[in-house]
Amino acid sequence: MIAICAAMLAALGGAQGQDASELTSAAWTSTTLGGESADMAVAVYAGRLYVLGGYDSATATAAVRFAPLGGDGSIGSFTTTTSLPLQLGAISAAVDSGRGVIYVSGGNVDALYQANINASDGTIGAWTTTPNEITSAPYGAGLVFDQDFLFSIGGAHVTGGASTTTTTFSESRVAHVSASTTTWAGGPALPSARVRHGLAAVPANGGGGSGWLYVVGGFDSSNNEVATVYMAQYATGELGSWTTTTPLPSARSSPAVFAYGGFLYAIGGRAPGFTPLDDALQARINSNGTLGPWVPAHTLPAPRSLAGAATNNGYGYVVGGFTTAYATDVLWKKLDTPKLAAKLGYSGLGASVHSGDCVQVIVTAKASDDSDTWVDQATSITLAATGGAKFFPAGTTYNQCLSGTNGTSSGTASIAAGSGTSAVVQMRTGSAGTNTITASATGLTAGQIGVTVTAAVADGGTEDTTVDDAHTVNGWGCTSSGPMGAVFGLLAMCGLGFRKRRS
Repeated sequence: MIAICAAMLAALGGAQGQDASELTSAAWTSTTLGGESADMAVAVYAGRLYVLGGYDSATATAAVRFAPLGGDGSIGSFTTTTSLPLQLGAISAAVDSGRGVIYVSGGNVDALYQANINASDGTIGAWTTTPNEITSAPYGAGLVFDQDFLFSIGGAHVTGGASTTTTTFSESRVAHVSASTTTWAGGPALPSARVRHGLAAVPANGGGGSGWLYVVGGFDSSNNEVATVYMAQYATGELGSWTTTTPLPSARSSPAVFAYGGFLYAIGGRAPGFTPLDDALQARINSNGTLGPWVPAHTLPAPRSLAGAATNNGYGYVVGGFTTAYATDVLWKKLDTPKLAAKLGYSGLGASVHSGDCVQVIVTAKASDDSDTWVDQATSITLAATGGAKFFPAGTTYNQCLSGTNGTSSGTASIAAGSGTSAVVQMRTGSAGTNTITASATGLTAGQIGVTVTAAVADGGTEDTTVDDAHTVNGWGCTSSGPMGAVFGLLAMCGLGFRKRRS
């Protein structure tokens, strides 16, 4: 969707871009988890959040808890249900929503556990071991499900004794699941071994059992955190070769990873030196499965690693983890996908706009709630003006603008991907009467973005113009929304009303 608005803005030189993470860090809400938990498995089924196993400050646990999720993202009270067969940490879970079955693997054991979920009350039945076990005994692997197939990627096996040895795997394993059997087969190996990585499955448009898998960050076989992101396409259980796509901006293990709304999220994690991270990153998933740039959004209130992650009904959940101690809560918030909206307007000396004044036209990316946000693809806005108004390039001094030297009837405002929220173009107002500014976005088809701002420019002396508040809608000149296209939404056009008043 897109909202395009007109409004009065700050005087020349007064507006500056802000870091995107500051602009999209709307407060996370915290809900108690009912105990310490990190390195657990997390799943969502039938509007309920499940938290399975994990570590507390003392040991691994077999406890399983679940809580109902509200339509507004809120989390009800957690209730215990059937415990896992063993105390397990560094595990993953996946749900077959069609059959109401939950699977759990990891914890340094080679079993794949499964249990039925009672959709009416959320309780979990008895746990059983599937007929064909995962032979590599994965610890810190990833497990996802899509269309009758389970995918187990990477992981490690840890042996104890006088000295601990960790063998990290690069293997991919795929299981075809039916009501009676689970048959595992090998898949293409990762280019490099991984453990404690994030794993997400993103079904392709139309489903049908095809999509992409993403392995995000983690440790390599030398126990070094990495920023690498691997991707592979799958179709009806056949997994293609792994390739690299856009890496994370910094190395990390144990990020909380999920996909929503055409974006892949990587939240928190642990940087080299056992340092938890508080950043939350988004990358657009392109039509060929590759990722766009990772950009900051939704910063956590405090650094957190070894957390679980899930989405439901447009809300994201970051469960437990480790900060300076084992976490005892779930963080959640509504997920905003970036979109472009233009906020255009005149600003000048004081509250007046006169013929020959130097003003700013500011194009700002706006979220659906009208808060400043970011664009994930560099966007160029072309501005054109009538009435003799002229635009000037960046770096033009105020006196040069006043003189009208080197001014043109069109200008360009460019918003960089992820690094800012607005772009500023200097303009000298034209002759008294009506000056009209139109805007279009380079690379977008006609009808995807457009705005017309019409302002009455006073002839100087005793008359000037101010914003007529009667012309605003939802706090701005106008808003419009519609289904998103490839990146942006439908056309919206509006005019900014002015009224004359005597000085």
